[in-house]
Amino acid sequence: MSAAPHFLSVTCKDEADTQRFAHWLADTLKAGDRVLLSGALGAGKSVIARAVIRRLCGVADMEVPSPTFTLIQSYETPDGVPIWHSDLYRIDDPEEVYELGFDEVQDSGITLIEWPERLPASEQALGLFVRIDTCGGGPGARRITVSGGDGWAVRLRPRAILLAAGRGTRMGALAETCPKPLVPVGGRPLIDYALEHIGRSHMVHAATVNVHHLADQMEAHLAPHIRTGMVQISDERAELMETGGGVKKALPVLADAPFLVVNTDVILCQPPEVQPWFDRLLSQFDPARMDCLLTLFPTDRGIGFEGHGDLLPVGADQPGTDQAAPVALTSGSGPAPYLYVGTMATHKAAYRDCPSGPFSNLEIFRRAAAARRLYGLVFDGQALHVGSPQGVAAAEQFFAGERQR
Repeated sequence: MSAAPHFLSVTCKDEADTQRFAHWLADTLKAGDRVLLSGALGAGKSVIARAVIRRLCGVADMEVPSPTFTLIQSYETPDGVPIWHSDLYRIDDPEEVYELGFDEVQDSGITLIEWPERLPASEQALGLFVRIDTCGGGPGARRITVSGGDGWAVRLRPRAILLAAGRGTRMGALAETCPKPLVPVGGRPLIDYALEHIGRSHMVHAATVNVHHLADQMEAHLAPHIRTGMVQISDERAELMETGGGVKKALPVLADAPFLVVNTDVILCQPPEVQPWFDRLLSQFDPARMDCLLTLFPTDRGIGFEGHGDLLPVGADQPGTDQAAPVALTSGSGPAPYLYVGTMATHKAAYRDCPSGPFSNLEIFRRAAAARRLYGLVFDGQALHVGSPQGVAAAEQFFAGERQR
């Protein structure tokens, strides 16, 4: 099948995770796209195809019959884009495919093809190849790998924006000659903890890092990653854009997929055997319901954080480590159960109509909360805020305790 190396690998622990993957995929598709769904009988090809079609048509409970016997079923998006869903399992001769009219519809609509192995060899390399395999972990657990040409990789592979441009004022003398992201904690520069999360991720392949304060030092430290293409610099030497403005400045280089925004002065410590946090956050992000999915942490367990919490649950649903739920910003009048610990999943639409100059991501949170599109997911490790000398000391104490275990 696809000769291109896979650029995205996702583990779905259950049917809900698979639905979220399908919704993310649907949100990236446009007229002219072909998606090839491959896998053994019962792997979940039809599950993904149905979820994609319902998402594209905007009808969550729409009947989507299997095209096993009809070979092709057609639909239409609210914008008039045709959708062609085909199941080639009963095709014996690859040349029969041309009788179905694939060459006539592929440019005008979105085509979903199950059992693409039945296509003529010349057709099997055209499109986005999605391989679905069952895996251990319980009913509905699946491993999904995605491959395609360079154009698909540019469009779909998520990136992270690492916020590293600040002056580090609260670090005092520590940041006068060293940018805050390079302050050593636990034997390594702060920013390397975020880069390690990217290295563990099966979904995030690269980062955009904004620089301003002592930018030359930042670029020198990141040079090996820049050479490999893992890191791209967003230069703010001329003007510090703050957190929100820094993200908006970097948007033109991002794919259409959701992306992560990461504060590099927060360390997220996670056991190596669990699902990488960046992957879990992206797999839970649903752009149809959310503008921001924030990483939360219990206020009474945070290390190095100041204040009495940032976020409150909204309604009956409580955020958990595997369940995103709506949250609201605290008014500051009393304690809140959750901290925001510096990493969120979001999408370009959240920054639409924002000012072009410097502004804080807090404005994005307020807008999302007002529209009831601010959600949270609880981190399942330990969160450390390293924004001051006191934070450095607390983090060093934590790591010293970990080494003694």
